[in-house]
Amino acid sequence: MDIAVIGAGLLGCGAALELAARGARITLIEALDEPLRGAALANEGKLHFGHVYARDDSLATARLMLQGALAMGPALRRWLDDSSVERLPRGAPYRYAVHRDSLSSPEEIGAHYQACARLAREMLGTGRVDCFGADPREESLRIPLGSDCNPACVQALFQTPEISLDNRAMAALLRARVLAEPRITLLAATRVTRAEADADGITLHMQGGQSRRFAHTINASWESRLALDASLGIAPPPEWTFRLKYVVHLRGMRPLGFPPSTVCLGAFGDVVMLPDGEALLSWYPSGRRAVSQELAPPDWPRGMQGEAAQALREQMLAGLSEVFPPLLALGDDPAFAQGVVQGGVIYARGTRDVHEASSGLHARSAIGRQSYGRWHSVDPGKWTTAPFFATEVAEHIMPRQRQVA
Repeated sequence: MDIAVIGAGLLGCGAALELAARGARITLIEALDEPLRGAALANEGKLHFGHVYARDDSLATARLMLQGALAMGPALRRWLDDSSVERLPRGAPYRYAVHRDSLSSPEEIGAHYQACARLAREMLGTGRVDCFGADPREESLRIPLGSDCNPACVQALFQTPEISLDNRAMAALLRARVLAEPRITLLAATRVTRAEADADGITLHMQGGQSRRFAHTINASWESRLALDASLGIAPPPEWTFRLKYVVHLRGMRPLGFPPSTVCLGAFGDVVMLPDGEALLSWYPSGRRAVSQELAPPDWPRGMQGEAAQALREQMLAGLSEVFPPLLALGDDPAFAQGVVQGGVIYARGTRDVHEASSGLHARSAIGRQSYGRWHSVDPGKWTTAPFFATEVAEHIMPRQRQVA
């Protein structure tokens, strides 16, 4: 079976590897020069257990995040190997600092964290969990404010079981695996412009006049997904937003002993310190640089250099260090000025931004696969849920009992 996968992010690469293992021949089409060079890198690599979605009282988003987190380890072990997965650098458990301007009170947030732990226990029982050493069934504890927190900014502090994985190391492993898989053919630097469907397959039209026909096509494009769906007459959701957000990746940092921390709940940010001297800084008021509600966002720049990059690094550090004053020491590390400013596009339902309590961006439950005959459009929602949906779409197209020898 010849199957096309449009978009070589975490979802697209995962679906390609899953289907290749089942005997399919895959053409993986990517607009960038290599797989896993876009949004897969421009995030904190957090293994979400639902904690950040405290505005979704239904717990629908928390349930999906848990499903994604639980699927991540088993999927990576299928696509890679146990030793590579075990060597992936991972961070310590996250703290969540409730900002003075949080959209939810510490009591509301604490109740949500308790609900997330109950949900995990209901889903998992007492069985083994393959979550890279973390356990979503653990309770999040409200702890005293540490000396590294500014009490003028932080109302409350919670210790949670969520952790981060080194998404760059993971991307490198998956990239090598995709390129080595004989059943996967990569068409890099190639854009699909439109699609045509009939009862027997999908024809993809690409820039430069090339056309190819496939038995099935997975639309895993992060930025062109809505536009490609529309070329088949598939209506977009009522409301959506593309946002360009920059983060700062630091390498070779001196150990600071600062725990991974998320500031909640609203337009704030994260700081992640991994054991190998790598760190990530994200401060939304500085990092969010553009918004679009078009079917496809503009070709926004994904990197920043020179004075603009240094200015953004300093702005992010200033925002985070107001909450966590010891982070100011990062600015004295020679590695800080070499930090890579990486931009990524965020797609989500809703048009109001995260500083508004009524924003649809505070939920990620309307995500996943929508199939229209042989066209399968997949919104992974978050980095955490991408392997879950990659496996799900592969199973839909090619159930295990119908694998090709």
